[in-house]
Amino acid sequence: MSRIKEFWTKVFGARLSPAFLVMLALSALMWYLSKLDYTYTAEVPVTIRFEDDKYRVMCMAEGTGRQIVGYRWFAHRALTLDTSKVELLPVEGKDGYFAIEPTSLQNFISVHNADLRIISIGTTPELRLEDNR
Repeated sequence: MSRIKEFWTKVFGARLSPAFLVMLALSALMWYLSKLDYTYTAEVPVTIRFEDDKYRVMCMAEGTGRQIVGYRWFAHRALTLDTSKVELLPVEGKDGYFAIEPTSLQNFISVHNADLRIISIGTTPELRLEDNR
């Protein structure tokens, strides 16, 4: 502890008081929290669960900073894919494999993430279906 005090005195001397630093830290925190009220666009990962497999789809989402930070920190639950709610397209050259049509997957993700507006999605996964749905 004495080393920290010596370093502090050597670098800053008596110019910066602890009360000033506390107020500076509080003002920086308040500034950051106020910036979270603005609308932002960010890339967020969405996990899709189908049978025993999990797929990660990157989505461009729009929302307030609080919504985006809240989603990234707290809402990482995998969405269970219901194939009756998305459109499946057969993959050429791969029997039994189907790709999810991007717009239908975007709508499926939007329904389950009401706080964020999903603008676009990345590459959709290819699913193996035994009985063709």
